[in-house]
Amino acid sequence: PEQFLDIAIPLPPLPEQQRIVARVDEIASSIAATNSLSESATADSDALLYAALRRARLTLFASSFDRRPMGIAFRITAGGTPSRDNPAFWNGTVPWIKTGELKDSDIEDAEEYITEAGVNGSSSKLFPEDTVLVALYGQGQTRGRTGRLRVAATTNQACCAILPAPDIASPRFVQYWLRSWYHELREQSQGGAQPNWNAGLIKALPIVLPPLHEQRQAVAKFDVLNDEITKLQRMQAKARTELDALLPAILDRAFAGAL
Repeated sequence: PEQFLDIAIPLPPLPEQQRIVARVDEIASSIAATNSLSESATADSDALLYAALRRARLTLFASSFDRRPMGIAFRITAGGTPSRDNPAFWNGTVPWIKTGELKDSDIEDAEEYITEAGVNGSSSKLFPEDTVLVALYGQGQTRGRTGRLRVAATTNQACCAILPAPDIASPRFVQYWLRSWYHELREQSQGGAQPNWNAGLIKALPIVLPPLHEQRQAVAKFDVLNDEITKLQRMQAKARTELDALLPAILDRAFAGAL
């Protein structure tokens, strides 16, 4: 408190204070409105990709291609968490993925690592490269997000793992298929006592499997759209960061008498 009490504050006449406050409020309101528009544009770009994925899914459902539950087409399981009370299980070399790291993209690294003893001494499993992960539960937008392993890794029990089946499916096709269900499955799980998903839900989910060359063609098209949307969202995020830094700069000018 003493530090704050020692801070000097400029006190121009009240009319000048009111003028400065009105001007700062005007600028702050404009910044907030612009940020809101940027966030809305980000949501719209997400909706664009989802709409394209959903449209492709419905087209495939109307086709004569092979359709089966994901639990029949793939081996599906979940991870586990080594005991935190055993230091021999942690800070090793084996990546251990949590649901917060699933961001609908490739996973090449992890925030935490466990040891071989941690893998062997718990329900953790080492999943191979090209395993597709989906978050069964998590805060905010996490539940339903996906990731594709680009390295062998373990996960916690909140990650459902769809192991690769290279003879019948492209991992990226499987990932986009799961992403096409994101909003619908989240809406279906709202309002219940337990909004989390489970491996049974993923296993029961139907998947249409066209020939591999057609899967790769679809993936290539979605990759282009996804890349463009990602670039746009990065630009929007950068603009929001710059806007967030603008108000403190305006306040500096205001209290220096330059506004």
